[in-house]
Amino acid sequence: MTLVTPIDNSGDVIAPDRLPEPEVLDRPDDNGNGLQVGFSISDASDLDHYEIYADTIPFTDVGNREPALIVNRDGEVSGFGQGGGFGQGGPGGGRQAPTSITIELTSLSTGRNIEPGVMIWVAVVPVDSSGNAWLTDLNVGRATAIDDSLTDPGLHLPEITGIIATWNEDRDEITVEWDESNDPQVVGYIIHLNPEYFEDIRSAFYQFDMAQGTRSTITPMPLPAQETNNPAAFDVNGTWYVSVVAYDGEVTRFGVTSVSVQNWTSDAQGSDVGIDEEGSSDWWNELSPMEMALMAVLTLMIILLSMIIVGRLRKANYNPLQHATPNWELQVEDWGGDNYETTMEPEVNFGDTLMPAATTIKETVPPPANFTPSSPPADDLESLAGDLLGESAKEDSLDTSFLDDLL
Repeated sequence: MTLVTPIDNSGDVIAPDRLPEPEVLDRPDDNGNGLQVGFSISDASDLDHYEIYADTIPFTDVGNREPALIVNRDGEVSGFGQGGGFGQGGPGGGRQAPTSITIELTSLSTGRNIEPGVMIWVAVVPVDSSGNAWLTDLNVGRATAIDDSLTDPGLHLPEITGIIATWNEDRDEITVEWDESNDPQVVGYIIHLNPEYFEDIRSAFYQFDMAQGTRSTITPMPLPAQETNNPAAFDVNGTWYVSVVAYDGEVTRFGVTSVSVQNWTSDAQGSDVGIDEEGSSDWWNELSPMEMALMAVLTLMIILLSMIIVGRLRKANYNPLQHATPNWELQVEDWGGDNYETTMEPEVNFGDTLMPAATTIKETVPPPANFTPSSPPADDLESLAGDLLGESAKEDSLDTSFLDDLL
């Protein structure tokens, strides 16, 4: 026997508690037009139904959105006719209900159908018989519908290995590194980022431009936020996942194995780069003959340039005075020596050298009448010439005519 106490809920103003974040998954084996939404049942004593809200932009408040689906308390869909529901944990009657409910969602709160490759945010709101419900600060799940009818177009491309992703110190950029592919079909690489683990790039929220090389820096900023300036829908401090796929200029692989982004550490820069001693010389084997010849020519040029520089440094500095001294320095007293081929003797024949010059000076014609030269230099020249010619000054007769005038 079971005892039941009736309760008057006509004046009830207390809404059922908010439900945890629903589990939203891609519906398998479809063309990407539906999702599976699983959520825990409410433990409220007064529960009438659940309202499912879905949108392509992040939200935590219902706002002016309409329910995309209404689910009865027993897990059956009513009122909208799209999608179906079923409970997990066994059917029951009265207050015996399943522990969780899973429904199929095929439309959004705007009435539009779900499309493949588009991220969808979903919230579940329990409502009591009086219409009381919490419509703010909801726990929201998200997923992307995938078209399983399409065959992976990138199966001919190689899988990328050696993927390492690390946050920077400010946690606003992610450095991604991977192993280079030698497949000639590969012209670049495309990086995908998602706040949850994913195995299909179509379910990743971020897709970045094609990168070349084996290293790239990406950023998930800005994070998707609500129109009402509420906190971002993605938690940048949570665990993020990244993948790298090869790109041939047209398509990429769909199937991937995403790896988690590691937190930044003080020794993260360069600390994860290991050196394989056994394979450290493998790069030499990968060089083409042209590259090896170019390296040899450059090495030879560097060696020759180094030899020229060292030779110039070792050469003594050029001093012009050392080379000019034998020609410019003053002659020694003997005007001879070992530095000259012809030795000069100090004895000089003045009769053959200076006497003709003195005679020329003495016979010089006096200057014109209008020019009065200074007498001291002329007297000196005549005196010097007389001495050289051996003439005495006494030979010049003294003019004594002034004595006759006196007498």
